[in-house]
Amino acid sequence: RLKGGVSLYSATNIFWSASMISSGKYQILANGSISYLSNAITDQYSPYPTLHLLGNNPISIYMGIVPSRSIRFVKYNGSSWSTEANIVNISGSSNQFSTAKDSSNNIHLVYVDNGIKYKKYNGSNWTSADATLSSDANDVDPKVSIDSDGNPLVIWSKYNSASDNDIVYKRFNGSTWDTNAKDLVNNGLL
Repeated sequence: RLKGGVSLYSATNIFWSASMISSGKYQILANGSISYLSNAITDQYSPYPTLHLLGNNPISIYMGIVPSRSIRFVKYNGSSWSTEANIVNISGSSNQFSTAKDSSNNIHLVYVDNGIKYKKYNGSNWTSADATLSSDANDVDPKVSIDSDGNPLVIWSKYNSASDNDIVYKRFNGSTWDTNAKDLVNNGLL
């Protein structure tokens, strides 16, 4: 039984798809045949695996919970899948993350781990240090996108004590992140 997923075509006309299956694992299909079956066990609340093409080859990012909660990835080199590898261990119980790919084939990852954190994959390596965009453990639901200059923009729900949340964002300008999160309603994105 499938639990949703993502799909895309490569330039070589291979239809790649990734989906959760009932065993608590996920699978990646190439033209309908199983190409990869995860070792990771996920919980039912984990977000669906993401799938991006780096050239003609996919990379998949997903949340695993055994033996510990972590964001993991595998990538295909044209003939085989890499070994499942951790990107980051999550110290809390959050399973929230988001990814985006820029025009230079960099993968941008934001996630919740006692605040909002960011990492970047350059096709070979993940950044060794996380950028902490928020250290408020109540901030949730981060989403990352790429702006017209090719830089990441991260938006999330910021807790406030007025019993509702504000939608805020930070931009990366190519060398540094905004110092303070900006309120989307009052500042807009432009």
